[in-house]
Amino acid sequence: MKYNYSREKIKWENEKILEEKLLKDNNIDQTIIKKLRDYDWIDFNKERSFRTHQNITKDVFFNLTETNDKKEINSINDLMDEIENENLYKILSKEDDVTLKILVYKIQGYSTKEIANILGITIDNIYYRIKN
Repeated sequence: MKYNYSREKIKWENEKILEEKLLKDNNIDQTIIKKLRDYDWIDFNKERSFRTHQNITKDVFFNLTETNDKKEINSINDLMDEIENENLYKILSKEDDVTLKILVYKIQGYSTKEIANILGITIDNIYYRIKN
């Protein structure tokens, strides 16, 4: 949705009127109130400029190009090589190969049913291994 300057300006001015009333009620000096308003006006214009030139579309907001900064995980060794957290590495190094294969297949996007068929185990067994 395009930035509506008029609507936002009216909204900002209404907020400033309420704020200035509150400041006056609390006996704040008029010069300080003016400085605050000037500062807020500059800030409002910066925001306006940003919003006016911002063009978020599906293609820009969601990066649809493939990124190659992460190594593709195709095996247990790939999985273990990519782990940077020492505690996680210790935990996973104690797991059996079937559980690690389940993790690799999950990372690759396979469903639980597909993994069960590939490994020849039940879906319940997969959930049990993931839970524990």
